[in-house]
Amino acid sequence: MQRKAKALLKQMKKIGLNRGLFDDAIDEHNLWEETLNSLGKADLAIVVAQILKDEDQTAFPLVYNFNSSIFFFCKAGMIEDALRAYRRMVEMKIQPTSQTFAFLMCGYSSLGMYQEITILWGDIKRFTRSGNLVGNKDLYELLLLNFLRGGYFERVLEVISHMRDHNMYPDKWMYKNEFLR
Repeated sequence: MQRKAKALLKQMKKIGLNRGLFDDAIDEHNLWEETLNSLGKADLAIVVAQILKDEDQTAFPLVYNFNSSIFFFCKAGMIEDALRAYRRMVEMKIQPTSQTFAFLMCGYSSLGMYQEITILWGDIKRFTRSGNLVGNKDLYELLLLNFLRGGYFERVLEVISHMRDHNMYPDKWMYKNEFLR
């Protein structure tokens, strides 16, 4: 696999894709290569454990498994099963990511269940305050659009205030058009 990775990196450099999004992947690949060359392949398990311990990762592989389950259930319109997966995730003390909340919001939105999104907003605020979730602009914009569609204007103002507190500014034109619909 290492030869294939090197060949892919060379092709990306030729095309000019090594800038921006792929810089982190290239740096991570080089770090792995240097680590493996210095220690030897027998110590791979120890190295992986050390790197995962050293990094401040809040997303474990289980999070991605839960997220894919939640996405599947929401896409299929099986929101009850998606909620069970989400609750199980929280019970197991696995921290949901912004992607988890986005999948749930899209599922609720597709079924017109805007009131339940207000409950998700409470969970998002709780996880953000505890420092376990770093909200991003996309998540907050998705919240804004859904609250506008559902007619929860007080929540819209609350999300906008929360965004401003975190130095994020919404696209007023997009929300104005959504409001006028």
